[in-house]
Amino acid sequence: AIAAVKQNDTTVFENAGFIRDFIDREFIYRVQTPQGFRKDLILKAFQKAYKDGFYGTDESSLVVRMGEKVKIVEGSYNNIKITSQDDLYIAERILGNIAK
Repeated sequence: AIAAVKQNDTTVFENAGFIRDFIDREFIYRVQTPQGFRKDLILKAFQKAYKDGFYGTDESSLVVRMGEKVKIVEGSYNNIKITSQDDLYIAERILGNIAK
């Protein structure tokens, strides 16, 4: 299973720096962590990916690639990925609001 939130931003396909088309948000989710899998399943997924030289974007991509279903459970928009100084600032604001 994975935690995910519905995409709430307008999302587009791009071509040569221009909007080519708009993506229907109804079916788009932003995948979050943590992700949870049975140990035997995730080990098998990593082993297959390694053997095939496949580099997925996350663990769920490795599991889906094997033909397995991955359940989506509702995440939280406060569950952010911290990859930049701006993200750290946002996380500090979120934690400050939760502590109140």
